[in-house]
Amino acid sequence: VRPTPRGLVQAPPAHTTTTTMVLAVVLVAAAAAAAAARAAEPARPTLPDAFFLHGVWRVPYANLSIPISAWQSTSTGQQRIAYYGDVVSIVDPTAPVVAEIVPAVDNIVCFATNDTRGAGMVPLVPTVDDAWQYKGKGAVTGTVADKWQLVLNDKAAGNFGTYTLYVSARGVPLRLEAFGTSIVFGSHPDVYVFDYYGVAKANVSDAFATPNACRDGGGSGGPTTATATATTATAA
Repeated sequence: VRPTPRGLVQAPPAHTTTTTMVLAVVLVAAAAAAAAARAAEPARPTLPDAFFLHGVWRVPYANLSIPISAWQSTSTGQQRIAYYGDVVSIVDPTAPVVAEIVPAVDNIVCFATNDTRGAGMVPLVPTVDDAWQYKGKGAVTGTVADKWQLVLNDKAAGNFGTYTLYVSARGVPLRLEAFGTSIVFGSHPDVYVFDYYGVAKANVSDAFATPNACRDGGGSGGPTTATATATTATAA
């Protein structure tokens, strides 16, 4: 073995130089890919403060489909949800009133109270915060959509599952798929699908008026009743 002359630096072996160059190329490529992914990630979808929503909530295993219409004013905490058209839930802390209006045999029955403590809006469309991750593109009934996904694993609190929200290029929710407990209505683990047929900014100020069926009984918790004919005009 020839000694290295004093004062000279021995060149590294060729294979070491090659390995270093390959590693540098890999790191540069990884950084470029990460930057491209960040650039391709769309803005997180947000909802207008006041909006109207209609769609269908489905539980495929039970062959259950529930048409839903909803009016919401997020800043005031007001929400009205109509299931099947006739079953109505109203939360209005400005009144205050919490009401459930359901059809009976030949009349409309209302369970109402002025105590809004503990009452809150149903999260019909989840808030896509930092816990949600962008998962690229998907499709909903032929429409290309951005996919946002949330994974929960808090079994002690009863919140676990994988949730995927599909959003159009304009930021409009198209579908929410849940494999686990329901983050909308709360329920046992299952497969849930919420197809949003329309979510749009709207003037909803008139949607929270207390129906006639709830105006008798003083808001004591009900039930109060009114004839179906008398309440039809206030169901819209």
